Amino acid sequence: MDQSPEPALANIQVATLNFHFAQNYGAVLQAIALQDRLESLGAEVRVIDYRPPGHSQHYAPLPNPVLSAVWKFRGATATGASVSSAAKQALARAIRSVLLWKTQGQRRSQARRFESYRSRHFEMTRRYKSMRQLRATPPEADVYVVGSDQVWNPTNMGGIDPAYFLSFGAAHVVRAGYAVSTPQLDPARHQRALASLVPPIDHLSLREPHLMAPLSKLATTPVQLVPDPVMLMTASDFQKYSDEASVPRRPYLLLYAVNTHSTRASLIRLVNHLRASLSVEVVDVSLEPAAWPFPVTRPVDLTPGTFLSYISEARFVVSNSFHATAFSLLYQRDFAVVSAPGTGGRMSELLTRVRLTERIVSEQTDLSAFDTPIDYRDVEIHLTEMRSRGMSFLHTVVDESENRRRKCVVR
Repeated sequence: MDQSPEPALANIQVATLNFHFAQNYGAVLQAIALQDRLESLGAEVRVIDYRPPGHSQHYAPLPNPVLSAVWKFRGATATGASVSSAAKQALARAIRSVLLWKTQGQRRSQARRFESYRSRHFEMTRRYKSMRQLRATPPEADVYVVGSDQVWNPTNMGGIDPAYFLSFGAAHVVRAGYAVSTPQLDPARHQRALASLVPPIDHLSLREPHLMAPLSKLATTPVQLVPDPVMLMTASDFQKYSDEASVPRRPYLLLYAVNTHSTRASLIRLVNHLRASLSVEVVDVSLEPAAWPFPVTRPVDLTPGTFLSYISEARFVVSNSFHATAFSLLYQRDFAVVSAPGTGGRMSELLTRVRLTERIVSEQTDLSAFDTPIDYRDVEIHLTEMRSRGMSFLHTVVDESENRRRKCVVR
């Protein structure tokens, strides 16, 4: 019998789709992590440079208040808000957009630093601004992977965006969703759209479990639960993506807060306690910093790379952010997290998996509990298991693409 070897194939071409364009540490670093882990499997990876105009306004140095308001109105109504409620939210967004004009210089500088960081670490496709453009000239690839992040959140996307369901490109392309986060996605409300958008996805995985049951009814293969892409890597893996930072010589508490209104009181209470108990200064790396009733140092060199450097050297990390929590785990930092309404589920789910839910702060929390360092021995066991599960999913996706290509070669 002929035992001639299988023909050699060129590297698998993978195109990823996520919020790589965001001025947000976690959004950029999870895109880098997904790219890195796919490359570790031998794939050649490009990021699809899709920047929907409405969503992009959130990060624009000089946001358009009308476009921002329309996008907010569409997102609010898509998640069930009444017209009057959506109109109020849209007006608030328009006013916020105008107020941000005062800081346009700072925002331009920040946008330049982030774009420079992206250009150093991403190989990107041509720029796309609409679903029509993606369908007209889709990126060439063997595999499309969407995720992670809240790519299926109608509030962020002004409704359901078919682009983030990979509804473009040739039929032979393997389509996968990796660690898709689905807050505020209502399967009943969006039943008709999901019934047509989900089945063409060959492999689907979610970051949180709350929609696994309804989406499993639509998917053609079992829906899996996998960790955020950053959890597939270790602190040493991220070293090559770090930037040099002006890290203080004295011990410091790292503060990273997003949308602070609902968590402000708890953050102040916690930071004041830790300043006294740990004798630390406060370094605030928030990208839209608030005014605090305690002294802070605000670095001017902020990029996703310097964020890694600041978090790696911190004595303690305080945040209301999912990804700040994730990186605290990876760098084995002592930390506490204050969860905001609508985001607590994500952080609670992550900390439940590593058995550290006691690091979530509530109004009833005895803050003296945070004076005791975290024992990371058992945490590392859980992180290793999570890493294995996520990499197994990516292996399956790449393997299917290789099998499809071999069948084409044989024919």
